Amino acid sequence: MSHTDFVNLLISINALSPEQMRQLSRELEAKLAEAEKQPAGHGQGSLGAMRDAAEELDEAVEHAMQLRQRAWTLPSGE
Repeated sequence: MSHTDFVNLLISINALSPEQMRQLSRELEAKLAEAEKQPAGHGQGSLGAMRDAAEELDEAVEHAMQLRQRAWTLPSGE
């Protein structure tokens, strides 16, 4: 995945609702758990690439969820 693709992915994540982010997080956790059971190889395609960036993906999802939660919080007085 290129850096531009990764940035576009982050932008897309930021557009998700909180429930969609939770669903994405659950799906990523399931895929990562499955990937950890198997060695990364030629047959895994992007799943093998995700295995190498598990922490980065977790951080990206967590950051996006925090940004999204802040967007739903109205400033006091509104």
